[in-house]
Amino acid sequence: MNQTYVPLVEDIHIASVARATKKTKIPAQSAHICTCKVRKNPNLPEKEIYELSPLDNGYLSQEPGLMIPNTIVKLTASRHLSVMIVNSANKSFTVKKGCSLARIQAVPDATISSLDKNKTNWK
Repeated sequence: MNQTYVPLVEDIHIASVARATKKTKIPAQSAHICTCKVRKNPNLPEKEIYELSPLDNGYLSQEPGLMIPNTIVKLTASRHLSVMIVNSANKSFTVKKGCSLARIQAVPDATISSLDKNKTNWK
């Protein structure tokens, strides 16, 4: 626009997408854990805890029977994380390398209760 270059890699909406690191086949009626990677971004520092949620659009969201549950994950120093995909359909599905699977965002600072104790900060 008006000869202005805007790098989308720095956009938090692009950088916060977790993408599959390799081609993975998910059998019918099963759950599978895929390894994903997130691009480097100053808004997403390593070794922090994030909320992982499914994408609202994309080819994975268009497939009936495939689901990615909301999860709490820790981003490693290599920027890898694990994403569980549940396939409740009666056919297998192949996730291609580089496929957008989920979005990560910071966990809001709030009290998270467990059965044995309360924690006010997970970091």
